[in-house]
Amino acid sequence: MALSTSQLTQLVLFKDVNPDTVRHLTAQCPIKDFSIGEVLLSPGEENHSMYVVLEGSASIRLNSLDNSPIAEVGKGESIGEMSALDKGITPSAFVRAEQPMKAMVISHTILMQLIDQSHELARNLLFQLSNRVRSVNITVTNSQQLQKQSELNANIDSLTGLYNRRWIDSYFDRLLCRKEQRKDQPDFAVLIADVDHFKKFNDTFGHLAGDQALRCVATALRENTRPTDIVARYGGEEFLILLPDTCPDVAVLIANRIIKGMREQPIKMGDTVYPNITISAGIASLRADDSFESLVLAADKGLFRAKNNGRNQAAIERV
Repeated sequence: MALSTSQLTQLVLFKDVNPDTVRHLTAQCPIKDFSIGEVLLSPGEENHSMYVVLEGSASIRLNSLDNSPIAEVGKGESIGEMSALDKGITPSAFVRAEQPMKAMVISHTILMQLIDQSHELARNLLFQLSNRVRSVNITVTNSQQLQKQSELNANIDSLTGLYNRRWIDSYFDRLLCRKEQRKDQPDFAVLIADVDHFKKFNDTFGHLAGDQALRCVATALRENTRPTDIVARYGGEEFLILLPDTCPDVAVLIANRIIKGMREQPIKMGDTVYPNITISAGIASLRADDSFESLVLAADKGLFRAKNNGRNQAAIERV
């Protein structure tokens, strides 16, 4: 069934095209019906035709038909241009009918003849292809940004904004690999800080106040460490600070500065001011045979000693 002049001129591909110059070619293009869910194009499968939607709509989906559509092709629009133009290219996405759909099927041979016959049609096709490339580029860029944000979120503690334990584990694995590649043993220390009597604070003032207190601890740690130091929430009210290129004496100075900063850090939520809290810290320096677990265990022993000695202080377990 050939399209009428009015039907043809409503299609984006044939905008400003004289119908009489292409009618003998479009009359050779079959009109095909597609049911809901029927797949027109699939990645890796050869396609030598483009489809011009006459009724209904189709969706474009990347990687899998189960993924959310990145675009929709409606009445008057076309799909499959690239693989129809170059028979060596297979589709890069799935195209599936989302409604009962009717489409004109233009084969590679007819499409090339249409391009030769009408400069206006060639221009329209070029515009469609450029818009399709632009749309795909935007989709890819957005996808990359979402992926980066997702990766960042996976490594950040949502309450404090500090790195979390997952990121610390990954960082230390990379550190050990670099250490094995170096002949010299770089100075490196780890500091574990724990909030003193945090359960009592939480029980007295409530969990919202407790969460605010942890945010204030994070602020004090950031403000009293160096730009090269790495601060993370290790779990609960426990925090871990990695100190690259740091000898034991400097690590102790940093620990004491953090403890002093925490004593002076106000804890406010709205108009309410809560009593200041303190932290205790344990320190350990990296040894040649250390794993992450053994280094943290040594720092934890220092923390235990600081707690037993009265809290609000630091203790170094080993140098």
